[in-house]
Amino acid sequence: MTFSDDFKIGYLKELIELIDEMGFVPFFTNEIEGFSIEEHIAPGCWYDDAGDGFWPAWEWKGPVIKKTKCAYGKFLRNKAMYISPKLIETLVRGGEFAQAIHILALKFI
Repeated sequence: MTFSDDFKIGYLKELIELIDEMGFVPFFTNEIEGFSIEEHIAPGCWYDDAGDGFWPAWEWKGPVIKKTKCAYGKFLRNKAMYISPKLIETLVRGGEFAQAIHILALKFI
């Protein structure tokens, strides 16, 4: 799967699988078209179309972190994103963060 594929994230499990497969996933739309959860979220799961105030994409944040041990924060260009434990381990072992992100971004464009 790549971010240029046409897919929708409608369940917590799908988000976890995406983070694991991609390594890092920006939460909001950014400079790279199609490279965010926001652009691939299923109808009813984003704040502007949730209706009842329950926003699944946001509510999944805690459970995703607990289940996967991934990181969530503003790691690159002050953009919120998830980073998989696998990628964190690679970065901690001496890889430079910007270089690793660049390599991964090229893979998914």
